[in-house]
Amino acid sequence: MSPMIAIAMGGENNGALSSKGVSIKDSLKAITSDARIMAILLATTSFESAMYLFVFFWSAALKSARTSTAHSPDEVEELPFGLIFACFMCAMMAGSCIFNLKRPGFQGATLVLMSALLIACVGLSSASMMSTESYVFYAFIAVETSIGLYFPAINLLKSEVVSDEIRGSTYSLMRLPLNLFVVITHSLDEEGDSHRNNVFVILAVLLLISSEVVRRCF
Repeated sequence: MSPMIAIAMGGENNGALSSKGVSIKDSLKAITSDARIMAILLATTSFESAMYLFVFFWSAALKSARTSTAHSPDEVEELPFGLIFACFMCAMMAGSCIFNLKRPGFQGATLVLMSALLIACVGLSSASMMSTESYVFYAFIAVETSIGLYFPAINLLKSEVVSDEIRGSTYSLMRLPLNLFVVITHSLDEEGDSHRNNVFVILAVLLLISSEVVRRCF
């Protein structure tokens, strides 16, 4: 787990401690009665599902791209996973630094969130259509950059939209559809490029829809 993801999840756990005793009913009422919280729920589910599934699929996608350009299996060299992962982490930190340089307010964070959703959408959809290794790699760099933009933006919006009294239980409920989506997707997992590309396309569509919902609700 990357440091940024751990920090983000840690913040949510701290919120859970502060809202001890709040009923699930109160949190459900808050979610269903506020369009902005519903938009955050959709954005969280679509983006973090894409992020977790991306972790499982990126190495296979790059291997497939490298194999497709080789004349024989003997010519296929092992991918430099350490270097690739380091590049991913640098891209994610670059996204976070871009956010911190501007330090946007509420409306600015909304625009950053929409941008992160759209960048991830373009990155995943591009990776599903490309077979050249370098192009797939750069598409994944875009996805990692969007992760760096996403976490500070979504956390700022959550802190403004969700009240302190229900924050912990509301965050916990928000993770339910996310976890269900990831588990169901993995239960339908199949071998081959076709299934992986279909998953990328579905995630890209969800990210696009989420970006539009965020635009309308905020």
